[in-house]
Amino acid sequence: MHWMLLPLRRYADFKGRSRRREYWMFVLLVVLVVAVAGLAMIATAGSFASEREMQTRFTIWAGFALLPLIVPLIAVTVRRLHDLGLSGWWLLAFFVAGAIPMIDTLAALAQIIVMALPGRKADNRFGPNPKATPA
Repeated sequence: MHWMLLPLRRYADFKGRSRRREYWMFVLLVVLVVAVAGLAMIATAGSFASEREMQTRFTIWAGFALLPLIVPLIAVTVRRLHDLGLSGWWLLAFFVAGAIPMIDTLAALAQIIVMALPGRKADNRFGPNPKATPA
């Protein structure tokens, strides 16, 4: 639970580095929030006129649920990129590539692979190794 909430404590901190555990546990929290929003939407919606209406309602419910998590999600992603020795601007590159049809799936897979790579063991230009310092 500590690792899930750590990005919320570092809400808009774009400096420094974050471990894989911090990143992936926060992503799990975001997925759980979306799942709960979906279940709440289904529980309160009753019957839907169409599949399109259901998708629209889910988008609205998930959007409101994710709104307070957007900034810490971006911040922990930037810090995770810093742990790899990459600039936070790589996140913009993944976002732009994800907006291009036919490349979006490859961009998503590339981002997952990059975020799963182990961080640099030594200090880098973004700060000390987060595994060497207590969380």
